[in-house]
Amino acid sequence: MKTETIVWHEITPDQVEGRGWNNTESPFDRLPAKIKTVLPLVWSNSHSTTGMCVFFDTDSTSLRAKWELGMEQIGESNFNVCSHCGVDLYIFDETRKRWRWAAATGHHDVQNQHPESLLFEGIERKMRRCLLYLPMRNQLLRLHLGVDDGAGFFRIPPRTRKPLVWYGTSIVHGAFAIRSGLGTPQIVARNLDLPLINLGFSGAAKLEKEMAEVLAELDAELFVIDPYHNLTPESAKANTERFIDILCSTRPGTPVFMLGAPAHFHSWLNRELKKSEDEKFRIYSGICRRMRKRYSSLHFVAGRNFYGSDEVSMDGVHPNDLAFAHMANCMTRILQQELNRNKGSTERKET
Repeated sequence: MKTETIVWHEITPDQVEGRGWNNTESPFDRLPAKIKTVLPLVWSNSHSTTGMCVFFDTDSTSLRAKWELGMEQIGESNFNVCSHCGVDLYIFDETRKRWRWAAATGHHDVQNQHPESLLFEGIERKMRRCLLYLPMRNQLLRLHLGVDDGAGFFRIPPRTRKPLVWYGTSIVHGAFAIRSGLGTPQIVARNLDLPLINLGFSGAAKLEKEMAEVLAELDAELFVIDPYHNLTPESAKANTERFIDILCSTRPGTPVFMLGAPAHFHSWLNRELKKSEDEKFRIYSGICRRMRKRYSSLHFVAGRNFYGSDEVSMDGVHPNDLAFAHMANCMTRILQQELNRNKGSTERKET
């Protein structure tokens, strides 16, 4: 690698889209520092950069990335190395008018906490708009992008439009996605052309009132609340109504979508598991539907067929990439309809 022909550009936190708060402990954290002592399990999951991305234009014939990670662990059972620690590049296709996948970190690129990856080389010199997703699970401390000496590199600031805010479980965090742009929230945000704040916290989305309060600090276009597989019948009964009350009363008029999910795929074999699953769904869905009478902006999506099949999960709970895409298609249609309704309502008011 001829490093003397590469010009490196640092990407700073203020250039990254998907950060909801500035008062964080580390530069790329997803939650304000005040959560540290209030919700320690959520806090331990908040240092990853899942859903965060950076936009830039370049006419370079090659693109490299080098970054520093905060955690020694570079993979785990439900996050492969590429999604756990890697970056994922999309380029906008002007002919087809959509984002298309271009490159991602390979397993061999991540051997320690200072990876470096050649994302592409040898392409035609032409100005292109790029979208780079940051790691799903590891903590990012620094990021630099390298282009040809003499090539243009223009950072695009984060969009100012209100974001899609998606809170939930390890499924929202991105568990089992093969790369960091393939989580359902990321796909939906690309489809809707919305900024995204991904607040997926593996094993820690339990509808605590403190999370409702901190979510309500965000001026969102849409809230998607997806805690289902982290709830028990007891926690669903104890937390759901209070969570909805706090969020919907603080953000009146902002659409809030409460999601259910497919039952554990193996629950048909386990009578006790099925009983618990059925009870949880009855309690959770009942509260959500009842609360809709109080808040016109509240919606409930049962989500029982979100994955499209019962053969798209490694462990009976987490979706694979095919199921992520199926869920994203379902949610894109639902959220687009809501955006269209809101747009129509706004236009009628203006006239």
